Amino acid sequence: MASEVGETIVDPTDAMAPETLVAELTPPGRGAIATVGIWGDQAETILCQVLFRRDGAPVSSLPVGRIQVCQFRCPGHPPEKVVVCRVEPRRIHVHCHGGRAAVRRVLETMAGCGARIVGWEEWLDRTTPSRWQAQCLRALAQATTPRVAAILLDQLAGAFPRELEEIAGILLAGERKDAEARTRELRLRYEVGKHLLKPWFVLLAGPTNAGKSTLFNSLVGFERVIAHPMPGTTRDVVKETVATDGWPITLADSAGFTTPADPLDQAAMTRAQAAIDQADLVLWIVDLSQEWTGPWAGANRLAGNFASFLGDKFLYVHNKADLLDVEERSIRLRGRPAGVVTSAKTGEGVEALWVAIRQRLIPQAPPPGAGVPFLPEHAELLASVQTNIVEGHAGEAVAEIRRYLRSIRWLPNEKG
Repeated sequence: MASEVGETIVDPTDAMAPETLVAELTPPGRGAIATVGIWGDQAETILCQVLFRRDGAPVSSLPVGRIQVCQFRCPGHPPEKVVVCRVEPRRIHVHCHGGRAAVRRVLETMAGCGARIVGWEEWLDRTTPSRWQAQCLRALAQATTPRVAAILLDQLAGAFPRELEEIAGILLAGERKDAEARTRELRLRYEVGKHLLKPWFVLLAGPTNAGKSTLFNSLVGFERVIAHPMPGTTRDVVKETVATDGWPITLADSAGFTTPADPLDQAAMTRAQAAIDQADLVLWIVDLSQEWTGPWAGANRLAGNFASFLGDKFLYVHNKADLLDVEERSIRLRGRPAGVVTSAKTGEGVEALWVAIRQRLIPQAPPPGAGVPFLPEHAELLASVQTNIVEGHAGEAVAEIRRYLRSIRWLPNEKG
């Protein structure tokens, strides 16, 4: 069945979908226990062909909600003990040994009895009651921090669809300004939501020998890149994904900007320039112990151009503060752009830098329970709804919200 936004999903209660599916539901890889799910009208019939009680008698029925210890018989292999639970009338879970060979035997045996093996994403699309639940469960499978998971769990509980319903209600009450403000706020939250699955990209850039690689290692918490006093040690863009206060961030170290001595230097700076264009935030690392108008004056002028163009996406970091005493620091900072003072060597200022990074990337975190759009289709819907509201087409905005809620099969029992 095709939705109004172009995605295909089959209603689990649709009589036109008689197929029985089987899938591995636990992540692939070695483990003590794996879970294999089977779903469809023939799920019980198929399992009763291969499940036997501990006394050897065939299993004739699987009551919903009851756990049973059984023998799973695969042709050509000794019986294997499994734990079986029928979680829904058409959905049964088989918990077996987690080794890859054992899981493969269970899948192939059920496939030989008439089920079709599918991946976990198709399993979600086919077995969840709504497309909204499928979207949220897919996203949760990719969550890398508890904070991200908590936000996505709020969405699974219906936070975003409920806010859409509220906006429609506000429009029907004739409160167009309030509805537009609520829609605008949701669009701003997408700036956070889109990074729940794709981390923010923060690039360390700047002139050569400013301590970028040492600071990069200090930020990620281990020696990820080689740091050396000789300029030009870093040639490629080196990345590492970390979490700060529960937010996923990909940090990248790049080649220093200098007068290119050879084609390799030029290529390295070209890659660094390309990374700047892609970054959500650029940290421009400069050596506080050096004169601002000294050998790196050319790179610092370039930084001024970047700062003017990037605005809040650009942050100066005055590094190597450990080389100066308090009075010398004060002198060096005069006439320089405002920024964070750090010492990658001693760790001074590193936590303050993390705070500054979070403030630039996430100036306002969504409150618990708030609706947070996290997919491009959510952003597109909100942009269209806001345009209709601003242009005075409140009725079309309400109709658009309702069409979308129908397309994701937003069900009454998902509310609350």
